[in-house]
Amino acid sequence: MAVALDEMNQILNTYWERLDGGQKEGVIEYIKYLLEEKHSISLTQYNLELEEGRTAIKLGQFVTQEELEKEALNW
Repeated sequence: MAVALDEMNQILNTYWERLDGGQKEGVIEYIKYLLEEKHSISLTQYNLELEEGRTAIKLGQFVTQEELEKEALNW
């Protein structure tokens, strides 16, 4: 069911008024994040991060699933 723009604005305003200052700041930052679309990375950056991960694995800088499950039991 599509919601009309006026109705969406009214709903947004209703929820906005219920937020405290910190929550409003978080919502604004998230909206900026969505609109800037800078959260995607280039293929070059992706490949660099992938290679860094491979190097870390070769150096033994990782946690196994089993180790993580044991650690999670103490949370």
